Amino acid sequence: MNQQDSETTRRRGFTTAAAVAVAFGGMVVGASAVYGYTLTLEPEKELVTETVESTPTACVEALDAAQTIFGLQAEFNDLSREQNLVSARAIEDAVSWNVDGITQATEDTRSITADMNALTDRIEDVDFLGPNESCRAAVE
Repeated sequence: MNQQDSETTRRRGFTTAAAVAVAFGGMVVGASAVYGYTLTLEPEKELVTETVESTPTACVEALDAAQTIFGLQAEFNDLSREQNLVSARAIEDAVSWNVDGITQATEDTRSITADMNALTDRIEDVDFLGPNESCRAAVE
């Protein structure tokens, strides 16, 4: 088989495949007409949106207040731990009659107490209960 024969065979194969495809397409169209089938394209999908509820402002305020209180509580815990250490040193100084140590412990206790009082005022200034009640009412 020479190159020309090979080329002719390829063309015949392609021509035959094209003819089969056209014939099949014609049969589908013909059958559709005879049996009443219609070709319909699927319509575009409809965009569906959904409403997402947002977090009520009162709930965000309650969460912010709680976060602030937790931070202030951590500071208060640090002061309390520091006061415990001062108290332990004061007891040791009292047992050993170390007047200078007891005097220092008294000054440290006064300073820590002032810091705790200031921190307590800051904690009391945070409004948590109002937003908390409003939040609970909003989500019920």
